[in-house]
Amino acid sequence: MDLDAGWREPPVMARTRCWWWWLNGNVTKSSITRDLEEMKRQGLGGANIIDAGGAEQRGNRPVPHGPDFGSTAWRELFVHALQEADRLGLEIGFNIQSGWNLGGPTVTPEQASKKLTWTTATVRGGRRETLKMEAPAALGGFYEDIALLAIPVSTSRPDEQAIRVSVDSAQPEFPPDAVLDGDPATYWVSGTYDRGEGPSLSQPHRMEFEFATPVKLSRITIQPRPGYGPKRGWVQASDHPNRWRVVGRWSARDPDEKVEVLLEPTAANRYRLVLVDAFDPRSPAAPRNVQVSEVQFFDGDVALHRTSSGLAMIDNFRQKAYHDYPGAFTATKADHLLAVGEADASERTLAVGEAIDLTDRLRPDGSLDWKAPDGVWTLLRIGYTLSGSKVSTHSDGWDGWAIDYLDRDAFAPYWNAVVGPLLEAAGPSVGRSLKYLHTDSWELGPINWTPKMLTAFHERRGYDMRPYLPALAGYVVGGREQSNRFLNDFRRTLADLIADGKYAAFREFAHAEGLGIHPESGGPHAAPIDALQCLGRNDIPMGEFWARSQTHRVNDYERLFVKQSASAAHTYGRRLVLAEAFTSIGPQWEKDPSMLKPVFDRAACEGLNLVMLHTFAASPKEMGLPGQAYFAGTHINPNTTWWDQADAFFAYMNRSQFLLQQGVPVADVLHFYGENVPGFVRLKNDNPAGDLTGYDYDVINAEALLARVTVEDGRLLLPEGTRYEVLSLPGGPAYGLAVLRRLNELVEAGATIVGPRPSGPMGLLSEADQQEFDRLVSKLWTADGPIRTIAPRDALLEAGVATDFDDSPPSGAKAGPILDYFHRRTDDSDIYFVVNRAVEPVTAECRFRVAGRVPEIWDPLTGQTTSARTFKIDKLATRVPLSLSPEQAVFVVFRGPPTEKSSGDEGPNLPAPEAVAPVEVAWSVHFDPAHGGPNEAVVMAELRDWTLSDDSTVRFYSGSALYEADWELSAADLADLNGRRSWLDLGSVKNLASVRLNGHECGVAWTPPYRVETTGHLQTRNRLEIEVVNLWPNRLIGDSALPESERITRTNITKFGPDSPLLPSGLLGPVKLLSDPSR
Repeated sequence: MDLDAGWREPPVMARTRCWWWWLNGNVTKSSITRDLEEMKRQGLGGANIIDAGGAEQRGNRPVPHGPDFGSTAWRELFVHALQEADRLGLEIGFNIQSGWNLGGPTVTPEQASKKLTWTTATVRGGRRETLKMEAPAALGGFYEDIALLAIPVSTSRPDEQAIRVSVDSAQPEFPPDAVLDGDPATYWVSGTYDRGEGPSLSQPHRMEFEFATPVKLSRITIQPRPGYGPKRGWVQASDHPNRWRVVGRWSARDPDEKVEVLLEPTAANRYRLVLVDAFDPRSPAAPRNVQVSEVQFFDGDVALHRTSSGLAMIDNFRQKAYHDYPGAFTATKADHLLAVGEADASERTLAVGEAIDLTDRLRPDGSLDWKAPDGVWTLLRIGYTLSGSKVSTHSDGWDGWAIDYLDRDAFAPYWNAVVGPLLEAAGPSVGRSLKYLHTDSWELGPINWTPKMLTAFHERRGYDMRPYLPALAGYVVGGREQSNRFLNDFRRTLADLIADGKYAAFREFAHAEGLGIHPESGGPHAAPIDALQCLGRNDIPMGEFWARSQTHRVNDYERLFVKQSASAAHTYGRRLVLAEAFTSIGPQWEKDPSMLKPVFDRAACEGLNLVMLHTFAASPKEMGLPGQAYFAGTHINPNTTWWDQADAFFAYMNRSQFLLQQGVPVADVLHFYGENVPGFVRLKNDNPAGDLTGYDYDVINAEALLARVTVEDGRLLLPEGTRYEVLSLPGGPAYGLAVLRRLNELVEAGATIVGPRPSGPMGLLSEADQQEFDRLVSKLWTADGPIRTIAPRDALLEAGVATDFDDSPPSGAKAGPILDYFHRRTDDSDIYFVVNRAVEPVTAECRFRVAGRVPEIWDPLTGQTTSARTFKIDKLATRVPLSLSPEQAVFVVFRGPPTEKSSGDEGPNLPAPEAVAPVEVAWSVHFDPAHGGPNEAVVMAELRDWTLSDDSTVRFYSGSALYEADWELSAADLADLNGRRSWLDLGSVKNLASVRLNGHECGVAWTPPYRVETTGHLQTRNRLEIEVVNLWPNRLIGDSALPESERITRTNITKFGPDSPLLPSGLLGPVKLLSDPSR
């Protein structure tokens, strides 16, 4: 399809999709048909069916339960939807479960996600005895052993003591050993979860500490997990199994403070903390549990405490081994996981292979018969239990465990039990209307084990991980750097297994049925993944971006996750970049398209080219208006007040998406983000390769760098034809030998590579491989190259590569980048999307790195295309002055055969219209009585906000109202307009307006400037009809003060009450006629 045809009528591939919620399965065949017909009527290209719960979250009411997901009745609805979509020419995607975190009631504990758990005990050697080793904490009654290891303890000072800790209860992922590990980042959490279950006088929580021999203590310090520590309690001592005496008391005022408890002079081998109250910011009056980071023991100033084993502990090991998320909830940075930490010259570390493997001696009841060699030993019993990851936000009846994402063999049983029968029922619709299968974003929490891990690790990393098992419990093995490299390898293996165990398996099963996949496989929650690797398994890489908010995800880096999926698409050879769009938490029917457009424009500059609206909730007629809704997202469906005007907004996105899907992206820098896990790409201006103003970049991972990048004429080349001038590298020990070999091959082929010298390999290497790594580093990072430690921007400028896009301000204007952009190239055209992200008008002379073609300006708001009036072409670039209104976006397209024309000077490219005449009339405004409006028309001599009316039927009105007026234009003004374009400017509109002039439909004004074209429709006497629509909250607020029997609205959303603020509504003006100043 050529550009003109696709712009006028975008194909299905370019048309916006929607997230079609089947809330709690509550849909009907009639509601399905209505929804699909409305999608088609308003220009959408299809939908993604997602059966889910969640309507009741944040205090909202649940919606009725329809058929159970996957049941016979549900299949009938599913098949009906596919058949209707086929009839209408719509494409359907399908979320292969109810809710997300793939799983459900068919998943057994053996197939579910797992995590590591362990316990320790201290024994003295020199005698044979039968020992009883407690099983580690187990979740769901499921536990399997990995190993029982005996670790020799070395006491560095005679006065230090080995300590054994036990507790009443613990959450499996937060064991009591954490309070003795010397790491303040780890902590114990008592094993209660609900309000009121925390420590109290009637139900204390206890921690018991046992020394090998009686010790004299004068004080104890208790370091809480900040915000969650013990508030009050006492210390008991015992030298008899059943007799305890109180030796100290304390109370804390600050939830973050370290508590010091002074003790009565005493000596004992057992001490106990009795905790009777705790801090809990989420439930201050009724704490859920208590959380302690460290406990230390002193005799005067002498610390008797050391780690349970007496061995050095790995800094931050819980994050490095993925027992905990490694940072921020979304798209976390992970460089800190590569930090080795400072070694103490006197610290004792466990040598590789020094631990004795007693696994075969362990009996089913936890006992073992072993004569320990002389000395003190720590027994480490390590195994795995369920991670606790369950299906989230599911409809009734679909509760269950999430599958093991690390195990390919866990996917097949789920597919066979759930997906296969649905596809069989769908019959011929598979591959026709049903095009894609889906799973949603990662919300499992940390997972870090699978039964096949030992074998999988050896296959991928080339060495046995058994000697390093103690490192997973925090012990330094072989030295701090060696332990860190092992944990880097461990996380890398988690990432590889997730990419292959979940997403590659998903793709293979789908492809066998002729279907594609577009899961949100790149997080953005802090999963143990290489996000680009997972997204590379997608047929359509899919991310997400959120609507602007002042209360939730306020910062851009919390909202925009598109650059990552765009980089995956570009480096793995995918055409489409899909995103869940306009997600929000908080607003309910409070956003209109004018608020969404700038977010779309921003995402398009990050690489987006296909929107999945979030959200379109199916709402049967019986649910009323605005009907049932998911608790989150921007509500867009036929029950939305502005649905009849939504096609104008969709057309804007569809036109834009069509152009943004053409050709290949243009970027000059390819940034390698290393092999560290987790690996995420954040928003564009995160600039991992440094300042690249005027250039663009993509991010690539090791897999694509090794397999898909070649060199041609000194440029890095991908198979699809995408070219880059420079490859930039991360710092630190961020990659291994295979990547280093590839870098050597690329520079030998003529590539330009820049970046810091690596401080070492990321993972463990054999002696021979380490020597090769060191040799290659010395070869590549020499004083005169070939890899230089300069910024990518400097490398580009040295090579004479000019910026791809510059937006120099006119003389006297503020300096610095003003506009955002995105560039794609086809065989015969260059397409730039240029966006003014400022909330004020901007004039700039834009320089495009294209020469020899006359620029054209394509306006996605109106669909108009024109040749640029003013431009200047030099040898390497074309300069095009642009004056953009606040948050306006246009395409600048260079196409066609080369021209000898070097410039044009025929006036402004985007001329600002000039005022012709005000429209000052009395308006007759007709509200809809069915929506609670007055029965008679309201006459407005002057335009005013509906919410200022004394009439409650106007003040609380939500819906559309028709403004009618007769308006006269002078003959002189009409004559002056001859041959010129004209527009009706509506001033301020709350929120959208459709305009008819003398019976002609002039279009929808849905975003500033609220303006429609009137060229050719004006007369001296004019009939003006403006249908204005506002938003639902005002009616919901008005109804909240009425008995339910008198309400017009019905919904499960409970946000609004009588005191909620009303939203400005109506045509506010001033209305005026404008014209093109040029003739």
